[in-house]
Amino acid sequence: MATEFIKQTLVNDKVKIEEVFVEQKPEHINYYLDHNEGQNLIRQQYAGYPVSFYKNETVKGQYKKYDKETYNTGNDLTEKHVEVYTDGSPYPVYYKALDPLTGRLLYCEKSYYDEQNKITYEFIYDNVTGNFKELTVFDPDNVVDTDHHTILPGEIGVGNNPYDFTWEGFEYYKNAAPLPL
Repeated sequence: MATEFIKQTLVNDKVKIEEVFVEQKPEHINYYLDHNEGQNLIRQQYAGYPVSFYKNETVKGQYKKYDKETYNTGNDLTEKHVEVYTDGSPYPVYYKALDPLTGRLLYCEKSYYDEQNKITYEFIYDNVTGNFKELTVFDPDNVVDTDHHTILPGEIGVGNNPYDFTWEGFEYYKNAAPLPL
């Protein structure tokens, strides 16, 4: 198993650069780009490493939205996403993948991490309408003893699914909007 760690550089108490190391060697750069910075100079500075740019930060309450672009070592755009994070979580709660060349939507999902029960809820949305399509429950410790781990729209509600999942407390996840309405 490879040893990985992340070195963070802070500017004004905010993460500016994350250098991802694997087996003590730099592997990838995450750069939080300000509106007045240009990507080309930064890509030159980190030539030889894939670089992900987090840009166009939008904050609404506890949610932070970024447009993310990843370039390979040849400076080709290889990934384009929209990601949303909540305060204190290293995992995105919203992830929208776009085709890097056309900008066409590939898929959109939201995730909720239940730290206490180690259950992850993954919400999938229709690519055209943005409406909720299905919820997949990842329950590695089998907190709920069931083989039924996919919940469809008609199965939402107490008594309708093994997890008694309802929208109460999960209003953010009802649709594919990146930030709360």
